[in-house]
Amino acid sequence: MFNTFNDFKCLEILTSQDTRLDKTEEWRDHQRKLQYQERMKQLREKAIEEGEALEKFPIIPILELLDIEVIEGYNAKPTCVCFNPDHDDYHPSVHIYEDTQTFHCFGCGAGHDAIDAVKMVKGFSFKDSIDWIRRRLNEEWKNSNSIYR
Repeated sequence: MFNTFNDFKCLEILTSQDTRLDKTEEWRDHQRKLQYQERMKQLREKAIEEGEALEKFPIIPILELLDIEVIEGYNAKPTCVCFNPDHDDYHPSVHIYEDTQTFHCFGCGAGHDAIDAVKMVKGFSFKDSIDWIRRRLNEEWKNSNSIYR
């Protein structure tokens, strides 16, 4: 039931109070968060099973479609300014890993894949992010001799 140190810490804090675990607001919030994370995991697995492998979504072109400027950083590795709305960033702190099609911000810790980038910038759900990526990549492919062919 508990997978991380934070889960154990949350349980320790909640059990130190004289209230029942299932009645506390913190416990319910924690359970909702765990359910949300499990649902996102299931959606990702379902998308992969249906042939929507995450590597089909190339991260750099998708970041460019989101109007995020990707520049060459240290050791010729791609980098950009963080696009997390909760992080005021003026210097490139996001490292982009082309081999895994993922990103990581060393300022705020945000990161994952192209779908998460669209979710952050556009505020879409997981399913809406995949639909947006499909539509945009399809438009690019139809309009030019694109790298997506």
